[in-house]
Amino acid sequence: MTRIPLLFLSVSMAAMSVACTQPSSETAADAASPPPRVRDVAEGTRLAAVDPHGLRQRAERALHGQRIHSPVGDNAIEHYLALRDRQPDAPGVAAALVELQPYAVIASEQAIAAGDLAQAHRLLGLLQRVDAQAPALPRLAATLAQVEQAAAEHARRVTDAVALSQRTADDAAARALLAGATRVQAPRQPLARDQPVAAARAAGHAPSRGAPPSALQSSTDEAHAAALEAARLADRAAVAPPGRVAPPPPRYGNAAPRLLVDAAPRYPAQAIRRRLEGSVLVAFTIGPDGSVSGARVLDGSGGGVFDAAALAAAARWRFERGGARVDSTRRVQFRLPSG
Repeated sequence: MTRIPLLFLSVSMAAMSVACTQPSSETAADAASPPPRVRDVAEGTRLAAVDPHGLRQRAERALHGQRIHSPVGDNAIEHYLALRDRQPDAPGVAAALVELQPYAVIASEQAIAAGDLAQAHRLLGLLQRVDAQAPALPRLAATLAQVEQAAAEHARRVTDAVALSQRTADDAAARALLAGATRVQAPRQPLARDQPVAAARAAGHAPSRGAPPSALQSSTDEAHAAALEAARLADRAAVAPPGRVAPPPPRYGNAAPRLLVDAAPRYPAQAIRRRLEGSVLVAFTIGPDGSVSGARVLDGSGGGVFDAAALAAAARWRFERGGARVDSTRRVQFRLPSG
């Protein structure tokens, strides 16, 4: 029975170099093959029909041809595994598999890094068959599981993004159809220039045909004012409860709303130490909800020592809710306690 050639180690090192620098040819060969599980069974069945001498010759030819772990069914590792299955005590087979194992480990790492999950699974299967207790197996299996989980998560995100885009497009199409139907069904509104006349006629103030231009203009102005008032009352009644007319919102004009929450300023520690008293005139804006914004100092005493405390107090003031924004001012007093 022939023995493994003495040049095995040098050829193996060359094979490792080729496997690291030229993975594309092996990957292309695997890509043209059937799925791993199917082709492994088929190759195993085919190799089982070869006699041990033929298996050894095939293994040596694959080794010298630098086919360490690929292509499927015609590589040194698979031929040596088939020979070991037929003759467990065949000389030199166990040693050959031990020396070829690191190349399969490197190829597995490269396949995982490249995202070639099918190739990675096949190579891990070869390693499992070579040595089920190989130290690299748990690490490679864990890394492969992480890569597969990341790929599945990425695919899920892509699917969700496509579904969201489709729903958004469907919603936009539905809104466009609804807007088109609304435009078709909307009643024709009278022109702006016709509204004062129409309102005047409805109120019984239509101008006569013989009226002079000045009288006609005056009547048109009155009708226009009446139409605006009618529209305002209609808008107010539309938001009121049934049977009631909504009261008009309060209007303060230039008068500030009533103060509901007052906040006493914190006396600055520096002013207490210096026994200073003073005041700060603060300008601010009262919002429709009664909150204070835009507070600023108009005038103050004490060289600015009271300014920050006055502005902080103004921010905590709350006024009665109004119908519009109101600009106002207020003077904040700082007096030391007597005694």
